[in-house]
Parts: sequence; C-alpha cells; structure tokens
Amino acid sequence: MKDVRKVNERIGAAVAGPRYGMSVLVSMVLLLTGALAVARMASGKEPLCVMEIWTDQEVYHLGDRVRVNFWINVNASPNLPEITNAQLELELQQPFGQYILLSSKKNITLRKGTEWEEPLLTLPTLGDLFKDLGDYNLHAMLRSQDGELLCEAYASFTIRSMFGQRPTTRTLLVTSRRTEVTEPFASTLAAWLEACFRTRVQVIYQEGFYEAYRAGAFQDFDVIIYYATDYTQGPPPDLVVDIFEGEGITKKKVVWIGYHLDEVQAYLPLYGLEYGQLRSVSEPSPLH
Repeated sequence: MKDVRKVNERIGAAVAGPRYGMSVLVSMVLLLTGALAVARMASGKEPLCVMEIWTDQEVYHLGDRVRVNFWINVNASPNLPEITNAQLELELQQPFGQYILLSSKKNITLRKGTEWEEPLLTLPTLGDLFKDLGDYNLHAMLRSQDGELLCEAYASFTIRSMFGQRPTTRTLLVTSRRTEVTEPFASTLAAWLEACFRTRVQVIYQEGFYEAYRAGAFQDFDVIIYYATDYTQGPPPDLVVDIFEGEGITKKKVVWIGYHLDEVQAYLPLYGLEYGQLRSVSEPSPLH
C-alpha cells in the first residue's frame, strides 16, 4: 500500500506538485474523454447498420463455384430511422477492370436491432465474367429508397490456374494401341484430366508388353477409364471382367468412352442399363 501511495505522489508531482497532482491528473483525463466524445459526434452520424460479406474460400480455380455470404446488423438506437424499401446491390470487379453489377434486391425492410445472415448468391467461375486469372473484388451496398448509401462491405478472392495443383486422386486410363490417328486423343485426355480434376493419370496402351491388361490392376485407382479409339481392337478381357465383376469395383468410378460397348451387353442389365443404337439421317427435319 505504501508503494502505491509513493507512485501516486510521484505522478502527481510530475503534473502539478505533490499536493494537487492527483486532482489535476483526473481533471485532464475527464477533459480528454469529453474531447474524444465531441470529436466522435462531430465526425459524422451514428451508423444505421453494419454489413459484412465473405466467400466460402479465398482461392478458386476455373470450374469452381464462388459462394458469397452476407451479414447485416441494424442499429437499435431509438434516435435512428427505420430501414424501409431499401435496395441491396452486389458488384464484382474483375482484375484491373471496372465494377459490374451482379445482383440487385429491392423492397428490403429491416427493423431496428435486426441481425440478418444468409447466402447471397453462388457464382460459377465460367464464361466472360471470370475469363481472367487474378484477384476479384466484391462490393455490397445497402441504399435507401432515395439512393443514399446506408452501409457497405467489401470482400475479395483469387482465381488461379488449374495447372500445378497437387493430385488428390488416381486415375487409370486404358486405351487402344497408338497410331497416327488415335494417339493425340489419349494423351490430350490424360493432360486435361490432370489439370481439371487434380488427379494423377496412368495410361496403359494396348500394345507391346502392356497389351494384356493384368487382372486386378484397377485396385490402386479411384477412377477407371476405358477409352476405345480403335474400332478394330477390342477391350482387354480382364478389364471387362474387372469393370463388371471386380472386387470393390462398386466403390470406384468407371467411365467407358468410344467403341465396343456392344461387346458388354450381357453385363448391362445387371446395372439397370441397356445398349441403344444411334441412327442419323441426312435429310433436314424441323426443330421443335
């Protein structure tokens, strides 16, 4: 207790001497507090509402979906007016571009003290709107019926290239032998799958040492794709058995592209499927 008194006496002496130091210090604190309050009043109106927006992720890739969330809290002060017939607008700024209006919601009425949170909208990262990689900015505004800005909020996200992402799955691609006609398709498909689906692709061509597909080879993969590019070469028999009868195959994703589906017609009814034929005609017919 004595140490505290000594400290108080030293503080008081530093301000106005040992006798009146503490009272002068308290007076200065009160004056400073009052000045800050006046400054706050002079700086502007009491906020009518506070708003926030955010996205479910910070980084996206082409083909992803951007989910924008919205939150607003209306001031409960009796001195402030009600929010009636307001309009909520959301803008998007592309990299190095201008803001583009994405959505507008009219006739919004909010009572005092209201707290409102909901998903605002979902944007697929496709088309001209997201044609550029880089940083995108979102701007939400709540305006009165007369156009006065009541509150606003900002958020940002980034769209990056699909290439260079770490694989999360493994894909087995079994295809026909390589020829001058068929080769570009298999290698292009493998590159596209790795870029778009973050998967590591292993390609088995039906030629040379790899012509005989080894039974059970699908077990270490999440997705099995048979890509028949050569009509004269049928699918490996062991691959057909694995796709339709392999242990654990129902936990895999199987994709059949190209020819030879007619060779597995016996299996199709087991999965509720049936083989259909496609017939085309050269005569024009009206569209309905």
